[in-house]
Amino acid sequence: MHSTTKMTMPTLPTVAVRLLELYDDPDVDLSDIVDLLQTDPAITAKIIKAANSPAYGIGREVSNLRQAISLLGKSIVAPLALSFSLSDKSMQSPAAAELFRRYWLQAIVQAITAESLAKKYAKNKVGEWFVTGLLSSIGRLALINHDPEAYDKVMAHAEANCISLHEAEEQLLETTTIGLSLEMLQEWNLPQRWIDATANQIRLVEQLEGLPEEGMPHGLLFVGVATASAVGSYFCRNCQGESLVHIVHLMEEGFGATEQDVDELIDTVRERLAAVSHLFQVKGATQGSPTRLMSMAMEHLASLAVSNAIAKRNNEQPSEELLQQNGSLMARIERLMQRSTLDALTGAHNRGYFDDRFAEQISEVIPASQSIGIVFADVDHFKAVNDTHGHLAGDDVLRKVAEVLQSVVRSSDLLARYGGEEFVIMVTDPRPDELAALGERLRKQVEEQDFTFEGTVIPVTISLGAAVARPVSMVDGFGHRLISTADKAMYEAKRQGRNCVVVADSPQQTSPAQNTAAPPAPAPVGV
Repeated sequence: MHSTTKMTMPTLPTVAVRLLELYDDPDVDLSDIVDLLQTDPAITAKIIKAANSPAYGIGREVSNLRQAISLLGKSIVAPLALSFSLSDKSMQSPAAAELFRRYWLQAIVQAITAESLAKKYAKNKVGEWFVTGLLSSIGRLALINHDPEAYDKVMAHAEANCISLHEAEEQLLETTTIGLSLEMLQEWNLPQRWIDATANQIRLVEQLEGLPEEGMPHGLLFVGVATASAVGSYFCRNCQGESLVHIVHLMEEGFGATEQDVDELIDTVRERLAAVSHLFQVKGATQGSPTRLMSMAMEHLASLAVSNAIAKRNNEQPSEELLQQNGSLMARIERLMQRSTLDALTGAHNRGYFDDRFAEQISEVIPASQSIGIVFADVDHFKAVNDTHGHLAGDDVLRKVAEVLQSVVRSSDLLARYGGEEFVIMVTDPRPDELAALGERLRKQVEEQDFTFEGTVIPVTISLGAAVARPVSMVDGFGHRLISTADKAMYEAKRQGRNCVVVADSPQQTSPAQNTAAPPAPAPVGV
């Protein structure tokens, strides 16, 4: 354990102290806030800049502080000014600039998240939730100020072991961010509800200590701050999987939210962060795309699931990180992983999962000198099905086609919905005649299937195109050429009258024209 000397609690800037006093006073006049902020030209300039930014959408030019405060309102200006006051003070320390930047990025994410939640679930508490989210990890500033080198080791330890900063602090330091945050908020005489919410920020709903009775006004604040803490970790840490599970749990159990609500919250936070990050000298754009973040979260959850499975086989205790709090968390993990990899309508894998696995498969077959086969299957006359029988019938057809295709392909093959009424199958190391035979089995099975919707029989057939080739190196364009060749073969099947299979020559050929008779063996595709 790292030994720390008794650290001095940081003092709040004078402007911040007065802001907090004014903020908690329901009778404060806007002129009082104007008079206070005018004593700090830097904050005044930032408030005006914020009022003119797209983040607040005022729609008219703001030229002075009084106008900015009048248009933004007390519930927005006071938290903003407090944020500027605190961040400006800490950013003046060049010795730990990167640590402070990372801290403020997460603090702003937490504040924005709490604010976004309040707009939906506690509309008259937007400013309070913003401030509580912002201050809930303020103790980390004290830790960084006290010993930047030691805290840098804490962050490195957390990332290397994929654990929370709280766990890393407990292991390496004599105190934690939450512990110091509580001391600081108490010393500053801030409202007890803010202190209680800060104390509970890393807990799940059923663990929240002192949660008020149902219907009491501060219960949602506790859940909101805990959710904000999880969203902060999701955006700003490398181990997104646990954070995502916690976000879903907190929102479902605490707010009665759906997974769509979770997606919308994360999108809102991303947009808000992009709009306001420049005001706080942090770079929100470095956090990666939504797809990349979700992919990283799923990779982390998959690794945890594998670790837990191995632990169970060895009669060991599975990872406490996810299991100790709530037995239903593993079910949430499975559901989140399915949502990330499966098409919601058909249950087949989705396009994103196929693209990832296809790229991985290319790299895996090169050392073994194996080939890759691609089969495209498109439902014939699908628009007519929708136009004649309705979109619900069309959806039912797609679900049943996916079931039929899945019943034919091997467990080692990958079936995915590529888009619309088009499906794709990736086959490992097939001969061209084997790929042709697979296509014919798929075609015949769909043709013979009874498609009935609400008592009406709907004739359904598919057209299939296939291609097979062997990559000899990780060259750009191999995957694209193979996909393009199989896709063109599928359109050739359409041109030949539909309900048939076309297997293309090697992707080196520009126009597939060979029918289900076995084509020549595929040539290696290299540089």
